[in-house]
Amino acid sequence: MSLAARLATDDDVPALAALAARRRHQLAEWSPTWWRVAEGADDLHPLWLGHLVATDGPVARVVEADGV
Repeated sequence: MSLAARLATDDDVPALAALAARRRHQLAEWSPTWWRVAEGADDLHPLWLGHLVATDGPVARVVEADGV
């Protein structure tokens, strides 16, 4: 399997947000006080990620495996 890195696009934002949400909720299960999920985090985070992907300055990349 080979991996290829590329700049993230608007089309990647839902997958990026889903990965982050899954991790955020996993951390909250392990330590509910320290990693408590903020109200609205799952709704707001995609907006922030979309901003990062679209804005000049920050560089957002994704890595893809062949055939995935």
